[in-house]
Parts: sequence; structure tokens; C-alpha cells
Amino acid sequence: MRYVSLDLEASGSDPLRHQVLELAAVVEDTRRTATTPLAELPSFRRALRHSEICGTAGALA
Repeated sequence: MRYVSLDLEASGSDPLRHQVLELAAVVEDTRRTATTPLAELPSFRRALRHSEICGTAGALA
């Protein structure tokens, strides 16, 4: 099975106000099949809240 995994880092979720900071892609090509067929996977849901991912200025120093 061949697929691409994408990772997108952005400064926010509003495309009119925020920018893409980083984009990564990995192409996988494997003979093994997934344990769960793609049709059975739940749709993506935004799960993180702003307070969970914010640090303090000291954390970056």
C-alpha cells in the first residue's frame, strides 16, 4: 500500500489571518496492509484546545 502522511504547522486555524509555518510529507510504500481499512477510520476531528498547546515566554527562552 502506498500513501503520503502530511504534517502541517500553522500559526493559527484561520487561513485569512494565519500562515503556514512548516510542512512535512513522508511517502510510505509498504507491502503490509493496515490493520483497519481506511473506510472504517473515523473522520478527523480537531481535538486540541489553545490552552493545551500554549506555553509561557520562559519556556522558549
